[in-house]
Amino acid sequence: MKRLLIYIVACALSVVCASRLSAQIPPAAPAQGSALPSPLPRIPKETCAQILRIAQTVPGTIVEMVEGTFIDPDIPHPVEGCMIVISGSWGELDEDPSPTDAVFEYLSDQDWTQRTAYSADGPDGTSFSFCIDSVMCIVRGSWEGGDDADSTIVPSDVYQVIVYCVRIEPAECRALIEE
Repeated sequence: MKRLLIYIVACALSVVCASRLSAQIPPAAPAQGSALPSPLPRIPKETCAQILRIAQTVPGTIVEMVEGTFIDPDIPHPVEGCMIVISGSWGELDEDPSPTDAVFEYLSDQDWTQRTAYSADGPDGTSFSFCIDSVMCIVRGSWEGGDDADSTIVPSDVYQVIVYCVRIEPAECRALIEE
């Protein structure tokens, strides 16, 4: 019952809830008068598969992955890749690392370069991004962390983490790291 409640709340919080029923997110249409960059040969399947495996080992999570075309405010054009949605309960983690900690550790250990200009951490979430060669992963975790000024607001037990791993041009990766 608790897992069902987590799933329902996470789905309601997710901006991709409706698209999770389909196997693919349809390609984004370019803005009028603009052209898409030439398609890249393939999405970063190995990275997506590894992060999916890591997320599936975190206790109390529901994990789904979608491959397709995505638009992110940090990237000036649509990109091909995967989106991994991880929903879970803080209470079921016990002493295990959170999904964001597990993904951060994996990317760090694999010699990816963190985009420090993109990192943020607070009581209601976290975000960070790593880049290597022609692949970038963006991680955004969100939850209701409560309010230090109002003790009647109780932090939620539910969290959601969305990971995008997308293929970008190597020069774009270098430029993002140098920000």
